[in-house]
Amino acid sequence: MIRHQRFIFHAGKGKIERDLYNRFMDKTTAHILCDINTEFYRKNAVSFSATRGAPWQGWQECARYFERYFAKRFENCSTAYTGKQKREHTENVIPQGQPNKTPGGQTNEPPTTPRRASVFDLACGNLRFEAFLAERFSHIDFSFFAVDNCDKLLPEKSFGMSRSNNFAKNPSSDTVNSLYFQNLDVISCLLDENEHFASYFDAEPCDFSVSFGFMHHVPTQLLRGKTLQALIDQTQSDGLIAVSFWQFMNNEGLAKKAQRTHQEALELLHASSTGENKAYSGADSKNQLRFDASQLEEGDFFLGWKDTPDQYRYCHNFTEHEIDELVSLVGNEAKVVSRFIADGRTNNLNSYLILQKR
Repeated sequence: MIRHQRFIFHAGKGKIERDLYNRFMDKTTAHILCDINTEFYRKNAVSFSATRGAPWQGWQECARYFERYFAKRFENCSTAYTGKQKREHTENVIPQGQPNKTPGGQTNEPPTTPRRASVFDLACGNLRFEAFLAERFSHIDFSFFAVDNCDKLLPEKSFGMSRSNNFAKNPSSDTVNSLYFQNLDVISCLLDENEHFASYFDAEPCDFSVSFGFMHHVPTQLLRGKTLQALIDQTQSDGLIAVSFWQFMNNEGLAKKAQRTHQEALELLHASSTGENKAYSGADSKNQLRFDASQLEEGDFFLGWKDTPDQYRYCHNFTEHEIDELVSLVGNEAKVVSRFIADGRTNNLNSYLILQKR
């Protein structure tokens, strides 16, 4: 069950931006949170990925809007080209880092117009959303542009692709999907005030830009606003942007665990910063000496992992008001298509936002 919601926005963009700057935590704390999460995923990539196999319920709802986009875009499109033409087209394997050109530099276009779509995925994890789309829309040729900073999360193979071959045929249809992966420390780039965030990405604007299971790792509303704006910048005109916002405190069991592990992590970081314990391995030792817990915002937590000692990750629990703020920030660039709540046994762990670029 997916619960759709309607919201009315009253705050002006200028006022919200001023409020966000006033609430901005210091960069040292933000870097520490980034270090902790990077180390967490480096150490726990295998066990974490093993628990992230099935598609999220909310993705099915996102797919409904993608389907409408396809119906409008391909309304007058010619039929897909034949298997023979497809085989000739797939013989030209696209090199890594050159997703749209053959080794000779020529544009790798098929003999007739296929049904193509491009997807930009920020914090792609183990590529399960790409696998979901490839199966859900087996008649579409997808070009996936995936960004993350943890190579260990990437599967050896996914929907017919491997790390060494980023261009592969869908065995269940005549479609061909391409994958381009960019290793990028997104949070560190967000903290670089001298660069436009979207300029770090190698991908051109895509039909769809998505980010699932990532916003809760981005500290402060200011940086979350930059992230949402970058997703819009990476999207073609009239394209769709889909983002999830974790609300783990809606679940009583998760909420109790969050309170417990957060306190444990704070005690560990405090002991490390005062020299009572050796430096916590999840953060840079020099930064730990300057860690200030008072810089954390309401809704910020350190969550544990499978009751493993000293394994924590920074996560933010979102309120609907915070999502309202982010929507208002980008209101001139994108319009709300849908907002709904889904996922988990209680169907209320993620709040989804689907935007369309103006």
